[in-house]
Amino acid sequence: MYDYIDDLWCLISEGLLLIHQGKEFKCYFLDQPIEIKFIPSKGGRVTISINCHVEFQTSVDKKEFLISMSEYAEKFSEKIEELNPKATGIYKAVMKNLSAMSL
Repeated sequence: MYDYIDDLWCLISEGLLLIHQGKEFKCYFLDQPIEIKFIPSKGGRVTISINCHVEFQTSVDKKEFLISMSEYAEKFSEKIEELNPKATGIYKAVMKNLSAMSL
């Protein structure tokens, strides 16, 4: 299996924004049968679901999840832009989603 991890982080940043807005998010690893879901839950939590023939779920604090994942999305995007300056569009898309959350 292979993936397009830069595009995946772009999708995940969209999901973080949706969760921040109280909406559900679902996407697939590009070109792979792996489904990712972020589902808002009661008590300020978010359920994270990964499904690839078998579904695994966990529940975490929403604010902690958003802060941690946003930090990693930003670090990853900065590194990709450094390694491949042509990837500026991905960096800008991720940063646009993250800045819209104002954590």
